[in-house]
Amino acid sequence: MPVSPYATEAWTEYVLGICVLVARILCRTSVVGMNWDGDDYFAFLAIILWTAELCMFHMIGTHGSLKGLHEHKALTLTDEERHNIAIGAKCILAGWCIYVSLIWALKACMLFLYGRLTLDLKQRHMVKITAVACVAAYISLIAVIGSHCTPIQRKWQIHPYPGDACARGTPMHYALFVTNVRFGLLLLTNSLE
Repeated sequence: MPVSPYATEAWTEYVLGICVLVARILCRTSVVGMNWDGDDYFAFLAIILWTAELCMFHMIGTHGSLKGLHEHKALTLTDEERHNIAIGAKCILAGWCIYVSLIWALKACMLFLYGRLTLDLKQRHMVKITAVACVAAYISLIAVIGSHCTPIQRKWQIHPYPGDACARGTPMHYALFVTNVRFGLLLLTNSLE
């Protein structure tokens, strides 16, 4: 079975990212020992989340998803195909939660680093404001993921077809884009002050 270009890209990014995170943890541990700060723990959490995200990616590829499904096709699926697509759709839901958690864990690493860099400086107040905004954005994203298609079982419902609104997850893309841009601007203002 040929490997898809998406899988090759995902594994390449994973290996490079994990190497950077492990090198970061090892360097930091050699300097401070086990007196880790919040960014060290969030870097370790990012390794776990990235690994889980790649597992979800693999399971979605193995089982399939609702994407491309329509009412007529849903009626022609076998019980095994329905079961596999339902598993894949559940993995997509888990994958979204893991993906958002990974992104925000890496943002938390930056905030803890900024917190150390701005210790006893006037910018520390802006770092705290950004941290509160970060937590609020994370909670709002998880809420959008969980509630954009209700009841939640519709996210893996095969027949009747729940519609493209549930299958595509467009609100999640918009919510992630908006919060990512806003948070990026907040981080940028922290570093420019």
